[in-house]
Amino acid sequence: MNPALARQAGWGSQVLDNFIAPQPLALEGKQIAFAGRLSKEKGHDRLPGIAASLGQVIHVYGDGDREGLEANPLLKLQGAVSSMSPHWKNIGVLIMPSRHEGLPMAALEAISRGIPVVASDVGALDQVVANSNCGVLISQYRPETFAQAIQSVLDQRSLAQANQCRAHC
Repeated sequence: MNPALARQAGWGSQVLDNFIAPQPLALEGKQIAFAGRLSKEKGHDRLPGIAASLGQVIHVYGDGDREGLEANPLLKLQGAVSSMSPHWKNIGVLIMPSRHEGLPMAALEAISRGIPVVASDVGALDQVVANSNCGVLISQYRPETFAQAIQSVLDQRSLAQANQCRAHC
């Protein structure tokens, strides 16, 4: 709970942490994916640089500002989906190059399925994504840093890591 946020919201306010029940493990996925609103705070405009540094396709689940994304052959725009549930099985790593964040449900949903998260170290992501089997936090944005972390996470994925990651949710 963030007491400062609760005080700012007003008298009697209380912050409740996000939570999610563990889900079936999704260990066969190979996609590198972004899931979220395509907006400046979520860092969607950073995806072309990350994809170029990585040299691999990034699947983009979400809708919003598509400017600069549609013409990029390394970005596969999936659009808005009503639920990520059927898509998690395809994802090997979730990336979140956010500028600002709270504790995004996409990160919790991924981790509950054993999918590691590579994310900017913003908001409350440090509470669930430690530089461990759950993923990697990037303290200062650089496309190459994200690309290296993504590749490292993909290289190290295993059932034991996924179970250990999920145990921290």
